[in-house]
Amino acid sequence: MIKSLANKSNSTYKTIILVLLMGLAQTLSAQEIISNLAKESVNGSVVIVHQNESINNLLEKTLILNKAKQNKIPGYRIQLYSDYKSDARENALKLRAEFIENFPTFDSERLYTQFEPPFIKVRIGDYRDENSALIDYKRFVRKFPNCYIVKTTINYPSLGE
Repeated sequence: MIKSLANKSNSTYKTIILVLLMGLAQTLSAQEIISNLAKESVNGSVVIVHQNESINNLLEKTLILNKAKQNKIPGYRIQLYSDYKSDARENALKLRAEFIENFPTFDSERLYTQFEPPFIKVRIGDYRDENSALIDYKRFVRKFPNCYIVKTTINYPSLGE
């Protein structure tokens, strides 16, 4: 069946094959994909791949982008602090320590100090949706009245959250 698809010049089939290859690119390198396709299958069939070098380059670029985004998804965090002044880093570290002191049961691995030029930011949590963030926000806003929920890229939260 793959051989018959490869023989057709219809752009739809080419698009389908490209999409399949791009999906495979998330786990394999471009060269591994082509090598695996060219191996003899259980029933003895072999796929012969004729491709332009630019396809291989595209697959490699896709791999690099996917690795850069590894374990990141869109979500929400609670921002406790953001400033750009010369003492911003010191203030961020003090606020971070204050947060840990006030909320010792909160997982400190989910407490982030980030530098997004020119700002130093302290953000907490990895929430999949705004309602989940709102539950913790209501706890934290009593002690940190200037905190607020922000939409950002988060690490994969544990499944229990």
